[in-house]
Amino acid sequence: MIQLRRENIRCGVTFAAQNLPPGVRLIVPEIPESLNNFPVIFEAAPDAPLGSTLQGFTVSATGDVAATAALTDTIHLIEINNEGTYHTIQSDRIPTAVTSPLPFTIAVDAPPTPIVHNGKLMLKLRATRSGDFQGKITARLPWFPAGISGPVNIEIPPDKTEADYELNASADAATGTWQICVIAESDTPQGRRAAASSFVPLTVAEPYLTFTLDLAAGQIGMPSAILAKIETLREFEGLATAELQALPHGVTSQPVTFTKDQQEITFPLAISSEAKPGKTTGLLCKVSVPENGAPVIHHTAQGGTLRIDPAPKIEEKPKPQPPPVAGEPAPKPLSRLEQLRGKK
Repeated sequence: MIQLRRENIRCGVTFAAQNLPPGVRLIVPEIPESLNNFPVIFEAAPDAPLGSTLQGFTVSATGDVAATAALTDTIHLIEINNEGTYHTIQSDRIPTAVTSPLPFTIAVDAPPTPIVHNGKLMLKLRATRSGDFQGKITARLPWFPAGISGPVNIEIPPDKTEADYELNASADAATGTWQICVIAESDTPQGRRAAASSFVPLTVAEPYLTFTLDLAAGQIGMPSAILAKIETLREFEGLATAELQALPHGVTSQPVTFTKDQQEITFPLAISSEAKPGKTTGLLCKVSVPENGAPVIHHTAQGGTLRIDPAPKIEEKPKPQPPPVAGEPAPKPLSRLEQLRGKK
């Protein structure tokens, strides 16, 4: 990871090595002016000779600005907890070594779809083990684009070679295509060793749509529904699927499919006798929009409200309602005004 400090200048930069060991190359993604830190990868060829060098690095401004600076490495030699650093040195040279091969490698599949604002994306990690190596592998992303987050690390168990790494995007994540990589570590007979994957592009994009949930109400033991209004921001092809989430205990629903031309959908609700009267205000929708044969996950309509009323007071208990059938359209729920008029 490289930390960059700009003073009185805004520009993209290039990063270069002055002297690398034979058989080693430096892989540097494009560094726009919005980035102050970024990852670089060192890759050794299979026939690179073992050895090490001390080399310097430079950063240069792109465009019409003529500015070049050297990389400085700060090394804290003596640190005491809660008291700070006692002795620090700075160097303009960094040691780089070619070592014996590791018993594992790590790779990341390039995502087939973008991650959208308030969305989620699963990165597929693939480990390759050599010989009889069966150690646990810990993987992490050393760098995230602005507004993108994920777990500190995930583990690939000794009996597995694949894992999913979940990425989440905030509402203001920086749009664009960014180069990301993964670092994997494991205990080997030669000690703790680490390897990096190659860079893969991650695209952060605007969402295809947003939902708004109408206020909904229902009685225990009676069927109900909740209306979702759709605002399409970008057109898509095929059928999208919406799921109502964060429902209270005893309330179930079914996924609903829709096209880009629909402006609203209705989620059927089954309110069982296990439900408790009261108001739930944390409903939201998970929407999957197809792209390149894979789903683009949206989280939208956060804060939807459902009020559950007590069961109707009749001598005979109401018949239990079957759960909604997937794919069967639900009747459009009455508005609050229509409900009040019906009572008159």
